[in-house]
Amino acid sequence: MHDAAPPSPAEEAPSAGAGYAMPLFWLYLAFYAGFMILSAFRIDLMGQPVFAGLNLAIVYGLGLIGGAVLMALLYAALSHGPARGGRQ
Repeated sequence: MHDAAPPSPAEEAPSAGAGYAMPLFWLYLAFYAGFMILSAFRIDLMGQPVFAGLNLAIVYGLGLIGGAVLMALLYAALSHGPARGGRQ
């Protein structure tokens, strides 16, 4: 009979940043839900210029993209920090 391969270290324990994944997800979801609610129920507000001639929909949408990138970088830093023995 063939024995199953022993689990790799990645399969044995969650990453150091695993505890941050869900809070970051819920934070982003809240911002995205705000965008969707405004888009559905306050289209007049989304059309108002707010910054450099750009309307709220454009600024908010770009903010969501930028926020997602920043959250990904934050998660990567938290997941691969010194607690996990990552590169320094």
